[in-house]
Amino acid sequence: MFTRLCTDAHRRYGHADVQLPLQSRRELQHFLNSYFDCFHRHLPILHFPLLQVSSSPSPLIYAMCSIGALYRFDRVKAQRLFSFSDHILQTPPTTKFHDEQSASSIKPGALWAMQARILLLLYATLSGDMDTLKSGLDKIGTFITVRIPLSARLLEYMSS
Repeated sequence: MFTRLCTDAHRRYGHADVQLPLQSRRELQHFLNSYFDCFHRHLPILHFPLLQVSSSPSPLIYAMCSIGALYRFDRVKAQRLFSFSDHILQTPPTTKFHDEQSASSIKPGALWAMQARILLLLYATLSGDMDTLKSGLDKIGTFITVRIPLSARLLEYMSS
């Protein structure tokens, strides 16, 4: 699981020499356990029974770990996880939607990307850093822009 996460993160980030925010499988498990034990029970954004961490996109996993790190009082690591996930999600969807199998693809309206963006906004809220929160609120406009057309298509499909 950890190796696949690292490979996915390297491909999505676009640089093979980038230093990843998590250094070991133990650290990954540590922060994911904190996310599920401390945060998920209060705000279950992800459907736990269907979540397959081993095959989930790295930005979503790093967003979850950033919140888990906050619960472990590791603010430095939490910020690095947040920044890494945010960097991958910042790439405009219009340049990354060609091939679903491509490691760098983010389809407009991809559920995992929206979940990651919401988790990053919640991280920004919990972090206590006003600059991070302001930046997160600014980026939520992209989320809304992508989500509205998706909702319209769903309503159209349901009415036909």
